[in-house]
Amino acid sequence: MTNLKGLVTRFYRPGGFVILLAAGLLFPLIANGAQLFLWETVLLQAVFALSVNLLVGHSGIATFGQAAFFGIGAYAVAAISQAGVAVIVGLVAAVILGAAASMVVAAIAARAEGLGVMMLTLAVSQGLFSMMNRSNFMGGANGTPVVLVDWFSTTSIAYWYAMLAISAIAALLMWVVLHSPFGLSMRAIRDDPLRVIHFGVSVRLFRAITFVIAGGFGGLSGGLFACTSQAVDPAVFNWTVSGSALIMALVGGLYSTWGPVLGAIMIVLLNYYLSTLAPALWTFFLGLVVAVMVIALPQGLVSAPDRVRSLVHHFRRPK
Repeated sequence: MTNLKGLVTRFYRPGGFVILLAAGLLFPLIANGAQLFLWETVLLQAVFALSVNLLVGHSGIATFGQAAFFGIGAYAVAAISQAGVAVIVGLVAAVILGAAASMVVAAIAARAEGLGVMMLTLAVSQGLFSMMNRSNFMGGANGTPVVLVDWFSTTSIAYWYAMLAISAIAALLMWVVLHSPFGLSMRAIRDDPLRVIHFGVSVRLFRAITFVIAGGFGGLSGGLFACTSQAVDPAVFNWTVSGSALIMALVGGLYSTWGPVLGAIMIVLLNYYLSTLAPALWTFFLGLVVAVMVIALPQGLVSAPDRVRSLVHHFRRPK
C-alpha cells in the first residue's frame, strides 16, 4: 500500500503540468487571434513568476528587482531583431545577458540580507528604468519596435505553439532545478541557513547561483514579452513589473512548484477583464480580489482543494 501511495504521489506532482500542456496544445482549435495573444501573455508571465519564485519562495531571497533582468532580455531581443538576426538568437542572448546581469547584482548583494537585498535589487531596476527614460538609446522614453522578420504573426497558431514550447521547456527546466539536490539545498538554506553552514555548505555561493538561474529565466521571459508585444519601452524595468510577478507567485502559492503558473493565469486574466469592464476602477477591484484571495487562501491557489476538503469535513462533522 505504501508503494502504491508513493507511485500515485510521484504521478500527481507533474500532473498539473501535463494537464496544462495538453490544454495548451488543444487551445488554438477553439481560440481566435485575440485570445491567443492574451494567453501568450499568460505564458510569458508564468515563466517570469516561476523565475521570481525560485528566489523568493524556494530560496528565501527577498528581491524586488527582477524587472531589471526582464527588461534586459526584452531590449536584447529588440536590438538583435533590428539587426536582422534570427529572433531565436535574441532569445538566447536574453538568457545569457539576464544571467550575466544577475551575476553582477548577486556579487553586489552578497553581503546583504533581507530588506537590504530587496532595496538593492529595487535600486538596480529603478536605476535602469530612469537611465533608459533619460537616454536616447533604443528610442529613449518612446521605446523601440521589435522586428520579427523570421517569425510568424503573434496571433497565428504557429506562433502560439512556439511560445508554448519555449515556455514549457523553461518551466520544466525550473522544475528539474527545484527537484535536484541543488533545489533541496536551496530550500534547506531558506529554512535554516545557520544549520546548513555547519554542514560546510557555502550559503553565499548557493544564493549567487540561484540568482543567476533566476536572472537567466527572467531574461527569457523579457525576450518573450518583446516578441509578443513587438515593442519595448523603459516601463519593462519599472518596479511594477517585479511587483506583479511577486503577486502572481503569492496568489498562486509561494512555496509550491506550479503555484506561480496559476497565479499568472489569474492575474493576467483579471487585468484584462477588469480593465475592460471597469476602466476607471479596475486597479481597485484587482487589489480587492487579491486581498480576499490572500486572506481566504494564505497558502495560495494550490491549497484550494485542501481548503475545500477541510471546510466540507468541518460542516459535515456531527454536532
